[in-house]
Amino acid sequence: MRKFMFFVLGLFIFSNLCFARSIDTVPITNSSDSTDISCASTVATYSKSFLIGDAEYFSFDYWAYCATGTTSVKIELELSNVLPAAEGAADSNYVVPYVSGTAQPDIITALTTESTWYSTAYSPVAKKYGRLKITATSSDASATLVKASSNKQID
Repeated sequence: MRKFMFFVLGLFIFSNLCFARSIDTVPITNSSDSTDISCASTVATYSKSFLIGDAEYFSFDYWAYCATGTTSVKIELELSNVLPAAEGAADSNYVVPYVSGTAQPDIITALTTESTWYSTAYSPVAKKYGRLKITATSSDASATLVKASSNKQID
């Protein structure tokens, strides 16, 4: 009986180790691999692409700061099945996802509170790569920095 109890306990521990879900958190960078993504103007800035792979659950953490004035940025998720031709540049293979003809909501439409980390969950996606499209929406756009990371849970 005692051997049986150890066998059952071992099986329980082994099954939890084998089937445990892991969460992978990766900093999102600009095309130069810096975690400070600078918004040079009110023109869109693109992060470096990142692998989404077979993530079951997905979220983003993000933070913004403006040294000379008011922070105001819009952050969107773009998806693709291929890497961009040039990191940090517009690419027609990357699109904002649509579901039943409706664009998915922005990660955030107007991030105006500085130096506070936020997190936004996203539904599972069916694309291999993602990247952030960041657009400063204030007159102080050239002094705005954004930091972000992606979190994905894989079975």
